[in-house]
Amino acid sequence: SEETFPDAICCQMDMMAIPLIIKLQRHGYYSPRDYSIIGFDDSAYADTVDLTTMRQDPFSMGATAAKKGLKLLRGEPLDEPHSIVEPRLVLRGTARAWSPTGRSSGKRGSPRQSSDWVDGYRG
Repeated sequence: SEETFPDAICCQMDMMAIPLIIKLQRHGYYSPRDYSIIGFDDSAYADTVDLTTMRQDPFSMGATAAKKGLKLLRGEPLDEPHSIVEPRLVLRGTARAWSPTGRSSGKRGSPRQSSDWVDGYRG
C-alpha cells in the first residue's frame, strides 16, 4: 500500500535494480516520482534506464588485491591490511532529492520525466 511503500531502494548491483524498475512500472510505480532507486557498480546497462548508481573501479580493486596477495605469498607483511577504493556516485534520473514529506507531488500512475529534478539538482 501507499503507506508502506519505501521512499528509496538500494540494490546490491545494477542488474538487480533494472528489472525491479520495470516490474514496479508495470504496477504503476515510477521512479523517481514514487520512489528513488540506486544500483551499485555502474554496469553497461545502467545508462539505458537512467539508473543512479555507485561506480566502482574494478581495475584498482583487482590491482590492490593482487599486490597484497603477492606480498602474502612472498611472506611479507602487509603495510595496510585493509584498503578502500572509493566509489563514485553517478547521479542519473532514478533518485530524487530528499524531502521531509517523503513523497513528491503528482498523481500515481502518470509518469514524469525521470531526469526533471536531476537537471536542476546538478546546478
